[in-house]
Amino acid sequence: MPRQAVHPRTAATVYLILGVCALVVGVGLAVWPQPLAASGTQIADGKVVELRGNDQVGWMPVIEFSEPGGAMVRWSGGGQHKPAAYQVGAHVPMVYVTANPTVIAIAGFWAVYLPAAVAFALGVIFSAFGWFGRRATAFARAA
Repeated sequence: MPRQAVHPRTAATVYLILGVCALVVGVGLAVWPQPLAASGTQIADGKVVELRGNDQVGWMPVIEFSEPGGAMVRWSGGGQHKPAAYQVGAHVPMVYVTANPTVIAIAGFWAVYLPAAVAFALGVIFSAFGWFGRRATAFARAA
């Protein structure tokens, strides 16, 4: 049996529904950025104690922060940047898993809001395809 093609208006409606759902998820992640502060994580104030690297490959911060129990954690990561993204002595918000303080990330703007921005952008694209697809099929039916 030959496969029946999906009607363009139906496809446009699916795109519109997916787009609106992605917009809602994007707004929700922007208003409540919970994945970063999920259960079992802690936010600490870190301090850049040194920069590793050189002007050829870039600079990576070495950050120290203390856990609530008083133990000092030293972390190096976050990628290499040219010029250095942080200066020695700068305070940096850090998020880490309390059960395993080796799982660490810098709690910067993009770490918090990148998932929301991606979901919102996909929502705009899918909604636009759905909206214009529905309008095009409505005009085609009217003609």
